[in-house]
Amino acid sequence: TENSFDVFTKSAFAVVASGTATLECAITNTPMVVVYKTNFFSWVIIKFVLRVRFASIVNVLCNKMLVKEFIQNDACPNALVKEIKKHYYKKVPFVDFSPIVKPLKNKNIYHNTAQFIISV
Repeated sequence: TENSFDVFTKSAFAVVASGTATLECAITNTPMVVVYKTNFFSWVIIKFVLRVRFASIVNVLCNKMLVKEFIQNDACPNALVKEIKKHYYKKVPFVDFSPIVKPLKNKNIYHNTAQFIISV
């Protein structure tokens, strides 16, 4: 985890899988897109039984689409390249992660994040 924080701090942009990497990008203020692909059966359970709106922890925490997510069939190379180019050419506004990171940022950030998600 310490190494990933160092890498994200030095990165201009990240393509990350859904999970704690999205939170690490937010903490280091690294622009990102999220990619998540799973088997069809698991996706049906997640989407329609659990009714999860977002794959990214960052989007879950703020309860809106703060970072672009490429889920299942949307996670294709052409779509990713198009979105990466938008960020590269600064056609996407900078995302301020501080409102979601500030309350979580201390020694127990992962525990605090889990507690926050459970409370939502």
